[in-house]
Amino acid sequence: MLNNKKYVVTVFALLLAMCFTFGCVKANDQVINTEDKVNSQELTTDNSKSDIMTINLQEDNTKVEETEKEDIKGTFDTSVVDGVYKYSENKLSSYLPFVRFATGRIIIDKEISNNGFNFSSQAIEVNAKTKGVQILFSSDTIRINAPMEYGVIFANGNVIIDSDIDRSLVVFSTGTVTVTEKAKLSEDLLCICTNLEIKGTVEGSVIGSVESANITGKINKDLRGTYNNITFSANDNVAKNIYINTYNEKLNIKEKYPNAVLNVLKVETTNEFSFAKIMNMIFTSLILALLYLLINKVSKKQAFETVLNKVKANPVMVILSGTVMLLASIPLTFLLIMISVFGLWMIAIPILLVYIVALIIIYILMNFIIGSIMYTYIKNKYLKEGGVGTDILGTFCIFLLLNVLVKIPLIGGYILLALYILATGCIFTIIFSKKK
Repeated sequence: MLNNKKYVVTVFALLLAMCFTFGCVKANDQVINTEDKVNSQELTTDNSKSDIMTINLQEDNTKVEETEKEDIKGTFDTSVVDGVYKYSENKLSSYLPFVRFATGRIIIDKEISNNGFNFSSQAIEVNAKTKGVQILFSSDTIRINAPMEYGVIFANGNVIIDSDIDRSLVVFSTGTVTVTEKAKLSEDLLCICTNLEIKGTVEGSVIGSVESANITGKINKDLRGTYNNITFSANDNVAKNIYINTYNEKLNIKEKYPNAVLNVLKVETTNEFSFAKIMNMIFTSLILALLYLLINKVSKKQAFETVLNKVKANPVMVILSGTVMLLASIPLTFLLIMISVFGLWMIAIPILLVYIVALIIIYILMNFIIGSIMYTYIKNKYLKEGGVGTDILGTFCIFLLLNVLVKIPLIGGYILLALYILATGCIFTIIFSKKK
């Protein structure tokens, strides 16, 4: 948003230009005589002064613009606000990608023409036209009430599309995604959500993973994806093909769409404690026990002692760092990908690769990390006199127990997640905490 000073300077320059124009017209209409020559000289002098003043005003404008440009430092035009953020009340770069963080609502009430990120812990409302790629993260509802070119939406709530979208729209929502009667999507809608309501028009295809969908509007191309429940208001809601994967054996859309392809998926129950899997767990636990002995011998029994001491000294850091690193994996990955798109791939791609590879390695070695720390603690407290045989048997039992726990139905998934968080936090703590 321009300063008041710039508005005053612009109006003053326009007034001077108008005065200059009227003065020239009047001089041309008069008969040239001696007095007119004097007047012409005066007019010329005045015009020269006016030109000088105009140049000075232009220089002032340039200085104001340069000052505004100097206010933005860093790679992006970034702003963090504690409360509600309104674009009409804040400055925005005319060409830089921007990032906005707000603890309150974000209201886009000014036209935007450059790419940007919006992060809000509350709702986001788009009430003005936007161009470029707009990426919206919200812990609540997101409403699109004005035309948008490209949109990528993440909402821990509902998403309401109530305007035209010029290009494809990508939506991730834990609630309901609604395309209202006034909305028109010129290309495709890609969505992952709980419920989908299409009342308007989608010129392209709708591709998604949806629990329940209600189609009363118009899809001019295909409907594809995984849907457990679908209802149509007529037999012409979808103009072309329908390809549906579903776990609902009772889903029937053949009455209105006889050419639809319906693939019923079956949930296969697997026996996690079959003979082959039990033997695999025993063999894996034995390999991990031997690996523990090898590392313990090479490090002269200092490696796991150091790890245990750091973990015991920083228990809060272990839990918090592990939780944060896992929760931040999806948004951080997406953010680094977008940064690479903007031209900083030499920085973003190596960071992304290191981050992903680290999480994968930790997941693979999760049982070994937690099991080794557990056995080292037990040995120091209860088995100080134990030898190599005790170490083999103890580590083998610990690793086998962890393998069995993560395979228990219903609770195994929660145990696996807890172990992954602890293992990630342990590695973070080992690397970044100081030895006391």
